[in-house]
Amino acid sequence: MKIAIISDTHDNLVTLGKALLWCKKNSVAELIHCGDVCYPKTLLMMSKSFKGKIHLVFGNGDFEKDEMEVLKKKGKIKNIIFYNSFGEIIIDNQKIYFIHKPDKELFENLSHEKKYIFYGHTHMPDLKKLNNCLLVNPGNIAGISYRPSFAVWDTLSDSLSLKILDQLI
Repeated sequence: MKIAIISDTHDNLVTLGKALLWCKKNSVAELIHCGDVCYPKTLLMMSKSFKGKIHLVFGNGDFEKDEMEVLKKKGKIKNIIFYNSFGEIIIDNQKIYFIHKPDKELFENLSHEKKYIFYGHTHMPDLKKLNNCLLVNPGNIAGISYRPSFAVWDTLSDSLSLKILDQLI
């Protein structure tokens, strides 16, 4: 199964739309968002444009969280699952953690078994190994300080790659 990992959208609906279109064309089944969506309008756009499950942790730039919860309760963003500041899921027997801000102590504590930790906040795409764990920052969709980027993980082949958005379109 293909999973896209995105972060730091910062309400840039244009580049988000391009990334979601790429995901649709490339059969991405689920999406992990590592925070800083910013406002509810972006969640609405994500939910309408991406039909699979969306796993979302909140970042320091996520405003109007109460309004986001109201949208969820009203069923307007049915496919988005909120995890507050820390997410833990299992997909295809792989344990996955995701958070917004990098946390070295947390990373060290979680990295002793084979798994993935996805995070955002810095806007800089990065892949690095820590013990038996792969730490992945998909960069940022907004294109702030770095080119817009996201990560794609194919759970069947266990391959993970960073995608630079302007190279895909």
